[in-house]
Amino acid sequence: MESTYAYYTPTQTFTRKGLQVYDARVRWQPGAVEMPGPFLAGEGAIQRNVYFNMLAYGFYGEVGWRFTDKPWSPTISFRYAQFSGDNLNSATYGRWDPLYSGGTTEQWVQGINDFKIFQDSNLITQLLQVRLRPSAKWEIIPQAWLFEAQSLTNLGGNPALSYLSSTQIGSEFNVSVKYFASRRMLVQGSVADTFAGAAVAQALGSHASSWLSTMLFLRYAF
Repeated sequence: MESTYAYYTPTQTFTRKGLQVYDARVRWQPGAVEMPGPFLAGEGAIQRNVYFNMLAYGFYGEVGWRFTDKPWSPTISFRYAQFSGDNLNSATYGRWDPLYSGGTTEQWVQGINDFKIFQDSNLITQLLQVRLRPSAKWEIIPQAWLFEAQSLTNLGGNPALSYLSSTQIGSEFNVSVKYFASRRMLVQGSVADTFAGAAVAQALGSHASSWLSTMLFLRYAF
């Protein structure tokens, strides 16, 4: 079945039919996971389409250090990611298709609140993250995000942000708390506060004040 998702340009609409994705990932972590020390991780992908001229990319690089010999076993990391946007002056369509992007902000989801506004396309993100384990059943994850657009052309995204006046999307500060009640049950709560950058503030006007959200969910594995 052909996907109903479509790419948009001022004169054309393209579906996902014919989309090809090539992906590679790497991780370097000397020693066991529970041992202190550094780690490096990265992933990159390109997208082509057999029916029209398309070349899009997405990638991230992460560096961090595990202090598992310290109280609460903190892990501190920094991640840089890019998801390409489209350039109207090029004959090649370049907007990254986020496909079925899911998971958490520790994976491909770029921000709790910002993700709902901008998704994972035409985006540059920087993430500073800390993982804390007060006990075997609890995990606390504070995050600080900075969001920028890769291109001022944002057709195919939020209609209110189709054309941007600035690459500054905004910043976000959030914290997630996880409680592993059992091997089958996870309870997670999150609080996020997002501040609009110049591009979002100009498009949304008075609605661009900071957005505070809370979330609580329960996951049970059968």
